[in-house]
Amino acid sequence: MAKTGKSTQNKASLKKTVKKITKAKTSGASPKKASSAKAAKGSTPKFQKPYEKKIKMFKNQGDYFSLNQKYAKFGVSTRIIHCGSEPSQEFGGVSVPLDFSSTFAQPAPGEPVVFDYARCGNPSRLALERQLASLEHANFAFACSSGMAAHITLMNLCQGGDHILCVDDVYGGTQRYLRKILGPNANVEITFEDFGDAAQFKKLIRPNTKIVWLETPTNPTLKVFDIQAIAKVCK
Repeated sequence: MAKTGKSTQNKASLKKTVKKITKAKTSGASPKKASSAKAAKGSTPKFQKPYEKKIKMFKNQGDYFSLNQKYAKFGVSTRIIHCGSEPSQEFGGVSVPLDFSSTFAQPAPGEPVVFDYARCGNPSRLALERQLASLEHANFAFACSSGMAAHITLMNLCQGGDHILCVDDVYGGTQRYLRKILGPNANVEITFEDFGDAAQFKKLIRPNTKIVWLETPTNPTLKVFDIQAIAKVCK
């Protein structure tokens, strides 16, 4: 009878041990590890306090072009590397990030930090514009979404009575806009001429000529013009 009682006791103890092991395996940890993991889960991690860092910013997008002056005396390679491509002031990244934000948060309505909506500008486009300005030794640059968008933006600077001198072999969309839309509707005079003869070209400029538009090589006849020589005449 004593043996039977002892055997029964051993079996009960064995069942308890097996039950504990099975439970631990199911949970993926030993009873001790499970209890310590539970304690760690309930504790609050200790984070370092943030530090303050000053960042140089402008309220107006145009003022950012003043940063190009630092590199104006250097060669084209240096200007390409630095203008508009300075390391990120926040994290120090050396590549300009692409900003896909369509809207920028404002401290108050109508008071943007710099940008308000992507259609009016964003950090990525401003970096491109600064670089383009530096390459052309210009004070400012304006990037558009297409060639015709840039073309129409420039042409809209003309007023009634102004004259535009355009090369005679020009992109179809350009000449149609000038002949059928801008000329008739804005009272802007358009003339299409061959720019091949620099001496003759000078005679084509009038007192009211506001824009000289050329493309080289032209499409489709591939005419080639001396841009520098034409620019000197225009000055």
